[in-house]
Amino acid sequence: MFSPFKYNLGFTSAAFLFRDSVLLAKLYLSLGDWNIVRDKVLSENLLQIRTIAAQKRIYSETYTRLKALSEDALGVIANGERDDKVHMIWYAICKKYALIRDFSVHVLSPKVRINARDLSEADFNVYFNNLAISHDELNRISISSRAKLTKNLFRMLISAGIINSAGELCPISISQSVRQIVLEDNDIPLEIYPGIDL
Repeated sequence: MFSPFKYNLGFTSAAFLFRDSVLLAKLYLSLGDWNIVRDKVLSENLLQIRTIAAQKRIYSETYTRLKALSEDALGVIANGERDDKVHMIWYAICKKYALIRDFSVHVLSPKVRINARDLSEADFNVYFNNLAISHDELNRISISSRAKLTKNLFRMLISAGIINSAGELCPISISQSVRQIVLEDNDIPLEIYPGIDL
């Protein structure tokens, strides 16, 4: 029996987008209207990307992450310390992509709790295959798309500071401001940050 809940697999072409997230958060807090932000970003090429199509794609990915956040969360991304910005962008990614959220909560955090620090693509593949038993959308993804999805996930994990370049898990410590924002969100557990003190 397949679950009625469907995972969003759109991160086959996604990246962490640190600079773009900070830029858009600052613009939104200044201008207060996402339509105005979009027009300004695209007309002035503020993302500094060569083609219009690529500008629109990166803008759309960043915007859809940020629009789901509270003003407090956007304020951290716009004006917080660098670590807080990184942790809040990871939170935004987990809000948009439940598969990343669930992998963090059900695989990464338990590994850190038992001091198992090595992480490989095989860990994700096992988790993915187990989920596919009840999520047919995971069965329908092509081999090449699944490979891209996996590589992008691991790049984002490195950018978030959750793993290092050697593939070792790094326990995360978050600030009180980040903790409070996440605690107020019933959809996102603190365990998206492996090693967090609950």
